[in-house]
Amino acid sequence: LSIRRQRQMCIRDRLILSDKGDADKMADMTKEMDEKFSSTPYAVYAKFDLAKKAVTEKNYTDAIQSLDWVMDHATNDSFKAIASLRKARVLLATKKYSEALADVDAIDVNGYQSLVDETKGDIYAAQGKSADAVKYYLKAQAEYEKMGQSNALLSMKIAQYPDNTKSTPSS
Repeated sequence: LSIRRQRQMCIRDRLILSDKGDADKMADMTKEMDEKFSSTPYAVYAKFDLAKKAVTEKNYTDAIQSLDWVMDHATNDSFKAIASLRKARVLLATKKYSEALADVDAIDVNGYQSLVDETKGDIYAAQGKSADAVKYYLKAQAEYEKMGQSNALLSMKIAQYPDNTKSTPSS
């Protein structure tokens, strides 16, 4: 490994290990990662870690900042999609439903439609819009089935609305 790559990995590892440590030290390491290695996947991973830590501490503004950074700087579309989905969940937690929907609506990456639809269902469920929630939950379930997968949590979400599960999903 090159010295540069070793340095990136070292900073990333220290960030992970300092998850419960000194916040100032973690901020310094993140700043170094931003300044020296912002174009690498390690910077993206560091931002995902920071967002997770911020959500754990109920610091949603910082979580959104970290996820926005990923959406603006990541070169990999999957990273951007994951950041958008996570940001939508943070916005859902803060009851910013229209912003959350806008974030998931903007995702156009193959392989993420089931997660997009499930997240939309969660947003509608949180607003008490059960018909819309079930519509998207059923679409998500159909996407999972197309991939030969199942999602027990999604099945439980659908089961919460027994009167609405008779409809078939549509686009």
